[in-house]
Formats: sequence, structure tokens, C-alpha cells
Amino acid sequence: MKRKKRNIFPFVILTVTHLFLLLYTLIKNKNKRTLISLLFSNIGLAYVFEYIILNLLQAYRYKIKVFNEPYFNNIFGAILSQAIFIPFTAVFISAFRLKWRGKAAFIFYFHIIEQLFVKIKVYRTNWWSPFLTSSLLPIYFYISDKWYELLKEGSSLIKMMSHWLANLVIVTNLLFVLVLTRQLRFGRGRYHSLKEHFKIAPLYAIGHSAISTWCVWRKGYFGLMLSILVAAGMDWVLYKKRVVKHSFIIPGLNLYLHAFLSFGTAWFKKMLNRVGKNEGRA
Repeated sequence: MKRKKRNIFPFVILTVTHLFLLLYTLIKNKNKRTLISLLFSNIGLAYVFEYIILNLLQAYRYKIKVFNEPYFNNIFGAILSQAIFIPFTAVFISAFRLKWRGKAAFIFYFHIIEQLFVKIKVYRTNWWSPFLTSSLLPIYFYISDKWYELLKEGSSLIKMMSHWLANLVIVTNLLFVLVLTRQLRFGRGRYHSLKEHFKIAPLYAIGHSAISTWCVWRKGYFGLMLSILVAAGMDWVLYKKRVVKHSFIIPGLNLYLHAFLSFGTAWFKKMLNRVGKNEGRA
């Protein structure tokens, strides 16, 4: 038990640190809606990157000990990294318009953390390297800065993409909870492994998010009902093709979740409509 606690401790420290970083950023800036939209966009972009690098290419492995199943621990470590550590930092950098020295300091910070995690054996690289992380972070921070500028200018395209990425984040996290609680699993054939699930589930999340975003942006409130019907139809086809197995605690749980997601995406669109030049600036 003590070993397990020591294993979790570094992740807890980083999570708390970055939560305070985000809280400070939101308190010190008036344009909170823009920053929240930027945050979801940053997380969504990080999720897409992580899907390719971790789920498909197995570049590294997180060895945090929270769940009994090692692969859940691997994905959970990735969620902490790609939903909290790096995106929260990117929002801080963009909000306070840090120049290259500030960005270089954070890049060095993440480089040291990655090397430390390898040394204390809570993170293992396969073909990845901390130097690759340090090389790609400037690009990520640059995208965050430009995304923030375009959101403040009220770009319709960036708002729509932010909406899609926010939906992607929510659906991805929800699918993680559902597979963790053994209520569904994606795969092919008779047995659906966790590796298979985490290769297919993100594609479902990408498609589901794209459909719900398009429906709400193009069809208004009628799009809410349309997105629920289309998503339910997609579920039915995948179930009949045996691409997904489910054992919901509540019968028809997927319909309730689709309704929740559809109304949630409509609310997020309303928030995005107030993002831009009319919102208070820092």
C-alpha cells in the first residue's frame, strides 16, 4: 500500500499545482469565457495528439498505480498529462502573453519532470524521448497563443472548432468512465480487449462530437433532437455489428447520455456566442 501511495504522490502534487495555476489565471483575467473555451480547445488538441502517439503508436507508458488493471492506469496517466498538466500551463502562458523566456522556462520544467518520472519509474518511454516533448511544446504553445487571439477576435471558424474539441473532451472522458465501470467496450471479434477499445473509442468520440457540433450549429434547437437520433442510430449500428458491447446499469442509459450531451453542447454554443470582442479583456 505504501508503494502505491508513493507512486500516486508525484501526480497529485502536479495536479494540485496546475489547478492553482488555472485558478490564478481565471481570477486575474476578465475574459473567463474565452479562457474556458481555449482550455477545452487545448485539451482536445492534446487528446488527438495522445491518441496517435499513445493509443496507436505506444510511444510511452504511464505506470501510476490507481486501478487494478494496468492499462487503465496508463490511460489515466495520459488524461492527467493531456487534460491538466500541459493544457493548464498553455492557458496560463496565452492569458498572460508570456514571451519566449517564460515559455522556455515551462518547457525546461516539463523536460525535468519527464526525466524525473522516468527515474522514479512512474513513466516509461518506448521510442519516445523527453527531447521530443521539449521540441513539440513550442509548437503547442504557439497554437494556443494564436487560438486565443482568434477567439478574442470572434472568429466563427475557431469558435466552431473549439465547440467540436470541447465536445470531444467531454465524450472521451465519459467513455473512459463507462469502460472503467464495465458498462461498455469497443472492439472487434468475440473478445474486446482494452487496447482495442482505446483504439476505437476515440474515433467514436471524434465522430459523435463532429455530428453534435454540426447539428447544433446548422440546425439550432431542431439540431438537438437530430443529434440525439443520429447518435442513437450510430450506437444501434455499432451494437448490431458487434463493434461495441454494453451492459448498462440503467436501461437505455446511452439515450439519456446523448440527451445530456446534446443539451450541454447547446449551452456551450451559447457561451461561445459571447466569446470575442464584447467580452471583458484582461
